[in-house]
Amino acid sequence: MSSKQIGVILKRFEPPDEVRVMQKGKFELVHIGGMTIGPATYEPRLVQVGAIDLNRPRAVR
Repeated sequence: MSSKQIGVILKRFEPPDEVRVMQKGKFELVHIGGMTIGPATYEPRLVQVGAIDLNRPRAVR
């Protein structure tokens, strides 16, 4: 058996290293081992904007 060392990085997402605020949301970024990761938070219903006209009547099936 050969023994290998594995590097483990343990880091909390709270507080984030950097917060980037945009017009309708924000990114909370954490820098880990040369990578940048983190969650994005958007205003409610923002995902549908542009894909679906929320004011247009729809057919009910």
